Amino acid sequence: MQLDPSQSKPGGALFALIFLVLAAFLLTQLPTQTKFSGSGQLFAQPRFWPGVGVVGMAGFGAVHLAGVWRTRTGGAPGEAVVWLRAFEFFVWFMVYVTAVPVVGYLAATLLFTTLLALIDESGPAVGVAHVPPLDETVSAGRGLGATHTCDGDTRRARVSDLRRLEGSYLVTSGIEYLSERGRRLLLHPELLVRTWGDGYGYVLGMQ
Repeated sequence: MQLDPSQSKPGGALFALIFLVLAAFLLTQLPTQTKFSGSGQLFAQPRFWPGVGVVGMAGFGAVHLAGVWRTRTGGAPGEAVVWLRAFEFFVWFMVYVTAVPVVGYLAATLLFTTLLALIDESGPAVGVAHVPPLDETVSAGRGLGATHTCDGDTRRARVSDLRRLEGSYLVTSGIEYLSERGRRLLLHPELLVRTWGDGYGYVLGMQ
């Protein structure tokens, strides 16, 4: 398999390696998770198609890893750090999912992210988002600006100063209250939209 070195990404080898390791793990599970019955055609056996899929996954994964390794551009360690940092969100999510059946939805939600707001006749006046596991707090007040506190370090918080849609993120809890023009903007190919309206999404948007 020939790969164009100019199109090879720094994290390509890491991704291919993870893919191959996963395929090897699935191969080890085939004997215990599937079986051949004593009768019937080969194509109708419970183990046949899973085996074809996993063997193909491992074979193509190995070929892909070999091709990427020959054309790697360097920088994989730095790329690996970025990938591993992303697993932090997965870990916290799984802890949250595990905690809900034990302590209840309300208690688990308050433990992981708390959102508080003071609303008057003019709308939201004060808002606070606190994430106890990460010791992060974002607070804002009307006419007072916003602050972001993490590990005891407090600084002014603000959204990005980008003046174009390219490279921008939009975090919203829904689009039903947007104007027609606003909904059309969501279709812009360079705008990254996230519709999670949870507290941590808002905290990320203020960093």
